[in-house]
Amino acid sequence: KPNATANHVELDVTVDSSAAPGIYLLRVASGKGISSPLAVGIDKLPHIPFTAQIASLPVAMHGSLGGPQVLKTTFVGTKGTNLVVDCEAQRLGSNLKPVVRLYNERGTQLAWSAPKNSIGGDARCVFALPADGTYAVEVHDQLYRAGMPAFFRLKVGALQFADISFPLAVAPASKSPLRFVASNLTATAELDASARPYPGEGGASLPDADQ
Repeated sequence: KPNATANHVELDVTVDSSAAPGIYLLRVASGKGISSPLAVGIDKLPHIPFTAQIASLPVAMHGSLGGPQVLKTTFVGTKGTNLVVDCEAQRLGSNLKPVVRLYNERGTQLAWSAPKNSIGGDARCVFALPADGTYAVEVHDQLYRAGMPAFFRLKVGALQFADISFPLAVAPASKSPLRFVASNLTATAELDASARPYPGEGGASLPDADQ
């Protein structure tokens, strides 16, 4: 984009619609070498700046917080929704060690998550909403002293995820049925995957998934 300098450049990147959701590493190459990687999250969710009120779900919000700051957003939820609140920070190279909390309209905490090793030090909670109403989500640093940069992407909605597939590897030029563990997919969910290299962290799209 215009106004680039020797120390700062901005690029517009168009993501192919067939790209699998996941976390990708971007690098810039020149005649002098290749830059360090920059991690970015790719999915099909509407993407907006962090806001105090979410108009509709699902959504991915980007923002930043520092030190003891606590950010809060609200949304209208429907009874029976299997809500996922997923905060990407450590996976994207942020210094934020996120904690997420879910409250009902009376301020009662319904679910929460500290940083989890299984998702690279980020936080995720899953909860079935017990009633129609207004709910709130908070995000803050684990020790309330986030170092900069402390950026994050907060994803909220009836999302799907699968952190581990089984088997863990498949033979080249073969097709193998993959089952999922550490997941909110149904126990019978299965993906017939062809063994080939993928550039993203996730590798393959979940069935009918935004995430």
